[in-house]
Amino acid sequence: MYCSSLLVNAMLALGCHFTNSPKACAHPSDSTTKGDAFFAECKRLIVENDEYEKPRLTTIQALCLMSVRECGQGRESKGWIYSGMAFRLAQDMGLNLDSGIKKNKSNNTKDSPIDEKEIDVRRVTFWGCFLFDKCFSNYMGRLPQLPVNEITVPKYDVFPEEDASCWSPYTDNGIGQVYSQPSRTRAVALQISVLCEVSSLILTFFYNPQHVERGIGRSQELRRLSEIQTRMEEWKRDLPKEFEPKEGSLPNVLLMHMFFHLLYIHLFRPFLKYNPNNSPLPNHVSPRKICTQAAGSISKLMRLYKRVYGLRQICNIAVYIVHSACTIHLLNLEEKNSRRDIIHGVKHLEEIAEDWLCARRTLSILSALGRKWGIELPPEASAVLSRTDSRFGYFSTADVPSPKAEVVVSTPSSTSSPTNFQASSHLQPLASSQIQLQQSSFHYPTDSTIPP
Repeated sequence: MYCSSLLVNAMLALGCHFTNSPKACAHPSDSTTKGDAFFAECKRLIVENDEYEKPRLTTIQALCLMSVRECGQGRESKGWIYSGMAFRLAQDMGLNLDSGIKKNKSNNTKDSPIDEKEIDVRRVTFWGCFLFDKCFSNYMGRLPQLPVNEITVPKYDVFPEEDASCWSPYTDNGIGQVYSQPSRTRAVALQISVLCEVSSLILTFFYNPQHVERGIGRSQELRRLSEIQTRMEEWKRDLPKEFEPKEGSLPNVLLMHMFFHLLYIHLFRPFLKYNPNNSPLPNHVSPRKICTQAAGSISKLMRLYKRVYGLRQICNIAVYIVHSACTIHLLNLEEKNSRRDIIHGVKHLEEIAEDWLCARRTLSILSALGRKWGIELPPEASAVLSRTDSRFGYFSTADVPSPKAEVVVSTPSSTSSPTNFQASSHLQPLASSQIQLQQSSFHYPTDSTIPP
């Protein structure tokens, strides 16, 4: 009931990218064809089984996996279409709505045509869509398709026995036992869903010029900035100790923390275009410094991930996160740490590019940014980009804008504008009488638990 040929083939199409076996390729001599045979079967099954007309929960799940695979292959437009299909079907099936079904004292659903297992699968499927939506919105530079105000369905439960099941890293050489530990799949996913809710707030408020609250006044924008940062600090404070980033942490835990630091970049990046004289932020707040600290934390986490698991089997959303961090590093190459981090960043992307084609284009974009902006990269970073340009091709510098007074960070999905998201253009400095902010506001949370 909760498995189908379509879903299995979608899982295999995506899973082929996590192995070096030639058997995973439609053409064994061409690594870019990994998973193509299974993906072709997915497309055939969709038509043959009329999945669009008779959707099931497995249809939605399969479409989400297909979207991730296409995006990782550098076909973002196709990935966007598959994800959109999944989200529309989820809404058509009412997965975003609370069923209103209550449990009786025996913990069973009372007088319900839908059993408890079905309710759980529906919730897991929808909140999975919610996570995919926010990742795609960040990656593609577009507003979320699943607005928070249209969601009434509760989040799924965590089942201790299920989350206690053993997880071990899979490799081409077998199952590794060194880092075997409880999977904690649901518990981690719930933590990520909270960050996705925060991401939705950032995208819809700061990157949507038509947001209804824009007319309230400039003080509202700083107030919202403060509220969002407070939510992020609360998330960090309330995070269980077992989910702190450390040697041997679960891969999804490390990615979760990368996403957390990425949100700080997104929150303060719209303010990079201002100088200290016209910034709407208080004088003691430096968006550049906050973005730099966040990018540095992402780089630390990537080094930790590589040291423990390697990067050949990393989820492809990491490409976007590393890209965002690298564009911040490009602004600060006069600093020793940023020079170190840009070297590691392009090396990490080169390793990921063996399996994910989107990383190849990201490398070419970073190379183009350096050439267009006249940035003198460290020799090691230049060597990597020269090598990848030769292997994967050049990105035209004509598509990359030259920086004005302030360099603004680009996103991997587009280089036609310094910021693919367009932040509010009418932010102006606020007088101290308009809004009072504590000196401690808008600080960046340092994390001493991340190894260097």
